[in-house]
Amino acid sequence: MDKKTLEELVNDLTVNGQLPLPYYGAKIVEQKANRVNSYNHLNKEIVLSAFNNKYKQVKVASGYLGKLNTKIYDLH
Repeated sequence: MDKKTLEELVNDLTVNGQLPLPYYGAKIVEQKANRVNSYNHLNKEIVLSAFNNKYKQVKVASGYLGKLNTKIYDLH
């Protein structure tokens, strides 16, 4: 399985609306939990922000019952 370019990854995120992980060697470089005032988050990984060009990172979030867990993945 070939690694995707960052642009291809972003295109996948845009189309699919979520990031299947682990994803092409991605690893968690940061993980934290935040309280949110909404119960609309689905209990699955959703794209929080597409990517960071400088650090080649993807930030996703999984939420359930108002708790939002944020993970930042470092792409290799």
